[in-house]
Amino acid sequence: MTGRTRIQGAALLLTALQGYPALGASFAVGGESSIPRTATAIGLPSSDFKCSQPRSQVLQKHVMAHCAASMSNTAPRLVRPMKSIVISLLLFLLAVAPANAGMWMMVYAEGQKPDRTVYYAAFDDVQSRTSPEAFLEALQRTGDPLKAEAATKVNQIRVNQIHEAAGGPWLTMFTLEFQCGSQQMRITQQEQHYRQNGRSQQVPGLDWSAITAPWQAQARLLACDEARWKKALEADRRRGQGQDELNKLGLVVVGDHVLPMGLNDLSFATLWRDGTEPAFTTSKSPAELDRLRRETIARGDALSAEMRGKEQNLRKDIESSQAEDAFMAQVDRNFAAKKYPKQFRDLVHSMKGLTEPEIIEVMGYPDGERRVGGDRLWVYYSEKDERVANVVSKYGHVAVTGELRECELTFILREGGKKNGGRLFDYQMAGGNCNLSTMKRSSR
Repeated sequence: MTGRTRIQGAALLLTALQGYPALGASFAVGGESSIPRTATAIGLPSSDFKCSQPRSQVLQKHVMAHCAASMSNTAPRLVRPMKSIVISLLLFLLAVAPANAGMWMMVYAEGQKPDRTVYYAAFDDVQSRTSPEAFLEALQRTGDPLKAEAATKVNQIRVNQIHEAAGGPWLTMFTLEFQCGSQQMRITQQEQHYRQNGRSQQVPGLDWSAITAPWQAQARLLACDEARWKKALEADRRRGQGQDELNKLGLVVVGDHVLPMGLNDLSFATLWRDGTEPAFTTSKSPAELDRLRRETIARGDALSAEMRGKEQNLRKDIESSQAEDAFMAQVDRNFAAKKYPKQFRDLVHSMKGLTEPEIIEVMGYPDGERRVGGDRLWVYYSEKDERVANVVSKYGHVAVTGELRECELTFILREGGKKNGGRLFDYQMAGGNCNLSTMKRSSR
C-alpha cells in the first residue's frame, strides 16, 4: 500500500482501529498532523517543521533542527500491519497509557542505520521531588528562601527512547530525577518493551551520579531550566515562523501523544524514512484483541480529551507569561525614569508590581485614595517633627531649632500582568525634605 501520511497522535491511531478487518490485514494510518495542530494550540505556527540542513548531517551533529522535512506535510505514508498496531495498544491498555500520555519534545537523536535511536521528553509533566526536610534545613542554614530552593531543588521528568533496531526493545521508558543545583541525576524507573508478543521488562535504575550522556543533559534542561526553554517557546510563538529559538536549544515540539506508538510512528515516518520498521508479533486471539481494542478506544478518547485540556492550559500559561513580561517591562521603565535619592528608590523599587494586599503588608493602609482615569492613586503622608523650642534669656525670645520633615508618597496602581487587581505601576514623591525614617509613619 502506498501514499502519503501526516502523523497524528493516539486519537487517530485508535480511530483507525474501529472496524478493522480480519487479523493480518493491513491498512494505512492517515489524517491530519498532530504536530501542526498542537503547535497551533500553543500558539506556534503550523509551518514550523521546515529544516535547511540535510537530515544525515543533523543526526551526526545531534541537532534537532532536522525535524523540518521530517515533520512537514510531505512525509510519506506509514503503512503498518494491523497486527503491529494491535500489539502496540496491548502494551499500554490499562496502567501504562495514562501514565505515558503527554506533550512531547524531541531532545536528542543518535546512531547509524539500522541502529538509530531518538529521545522524547514530556515537557508538560515536570514534577517536583524536592525534600521538604532538605529545604527547611537549607533555609535555616542560609536564611534565604531562594538560595535554599536553588540548593535543594529536585525535579522529575519522563523520557521515551524509540529504537530502530530489530534485535532489542522498540521502546525504553525512563523516569529521571535531577538535582537542579548540580549535574547529578538518577533513574528511578526504566522499563523496556519489545515487539514480540507485547513482552516487557523492568531494568534496574541508577542511583545519584553525574550526567554522562547528551540526552540526559537535554532532559535536565527541560526539567530544571523552565524559564530558558519557555522563553524560547514564547519567542518562536511571537515570531510566528518556525521553531528557531527552540532548535538552538536542541528542542523540537512534536505534539501530544497518548501512546508511545505515536512517537514510534513519528520516528519511522520522518527521521528514519530510509529504514524498515521491524514487525510486531502476537499470539492473542482475534476475540481477545477485539475486546482490548474497544477498551483502548474508550480509554484513548478520555486521554485525548485530557490532552486537549493540557494544550489549552499551556497556551494560557504562555499568554499569561507574555502579559506579565510586558507589564513589568513598562513598570521597569517607569521606575528607571525616577531621579529621587537612592535610599527612597531602593525601598520603593523593591515593591515593583506588588498587588494591593502586598503593598498594604509593607506600607499599611493609605492615607488617601483617588482615581485618575483607569488608575487608582494611593497616597501616604508622613512627617517627623524635629523642631525644638529654646528660650534665649539674653534677648528674651524663643529660638526654634531642628526641622519639620514632611513627605507625600503616591503609588499609582494599574491592573495588568498575570495577577488580579491593581498593582504598583508607577510612583511619585513630593516634599523637599523627605526622610526614610518617616516613609512608613502616617501623619494621621
